[in-house]
Amino acid sequence: MKLKLAILLTTIILMVGCTKKEEIQQKQPKQVKEEMVFDENKRPYDEYGEEVKSNDEVLKSYETINKKDLNYKYDENMSTYLFEFKKGIAQMNPMQTEEPLNDKKYKEVLQAFSFASEVNPIRVTYDEAIELVKKVLPDDIKKESETDYIGKEDVGTGIIRYTSSQGDFIVNLAYGFGEDGITYDKNNVVGITYLKQVV
Repeated sequence: MKLKLAILLTTIILMVGCTKKEEIQQKQPKQVKEEMVFDENKRPYDEYGEEVKSNDEVLKSYETINKKDLNYKYDENMSTYLFEFKKGIAQMNPMQTEEPLNDKKYKEVLQAFSFASEVNPIRVTYDEAIELVKKVLPDDIKKESETDYIGKEDVGTGIIRYTSSQGDFIVNLAYGFGEDGITYDKNNVVGITYLKQVV
C-alpha cells in the first residue's frame, strides 16, 4: 500500500514539474535563428516566432533586404485573385455587378514589405513611397501608367503599373486624409501593397 502511494505521489510531482517546464520553454524566445527563414510573402517574425504587425518592423525589412534575394513569386496556395475595376483593385465576389476593366489577374507579392493602412498606417510622402517601392521591385522596372482613384465614391487609392523582366506589377497606394480631414491627399501615403500579374 505504501509503495502504491509513493508511486502515485512521485507520478503527480513529475507531471506537475514537466508541465511547468513546458510552459517555461514555450515562453522562451527561439534560440535557433535558422528556423526563422525570411519569406518575402510573409511578414517578418519577431524573436518569439510570431508575425510582426508593426509597420516599424516592415520598414526595417526595406533597409536590410538584398534585392537579389527576392524571387517575386506569389503564394501558390493563395486562391484569391485581384482585378482592376473602375474604383481600383479588388477581388471578385458574387454580389458584384461591375465587371473588371480587363482579364488580367493579380496576386499579392512581397507581403513582407506591405504596409497595411487599416492596421498600422504609415505616414510618408508620395516621393518617399516611390523610393520604398524602388528598393524592392526589380532594377529594370519601367513605369507603364498610373491611375488615382481619389474622390471616386469615397476611395483614396492610386495604382502604379510597372513592367519588368520578372513580370508585370501593380503597386497599390492608399492615401490618407489631408489637413482638412475630409479629402484624400496623394502626398499622404498610408499604405503600400504589391501585386504581380498571374500568367
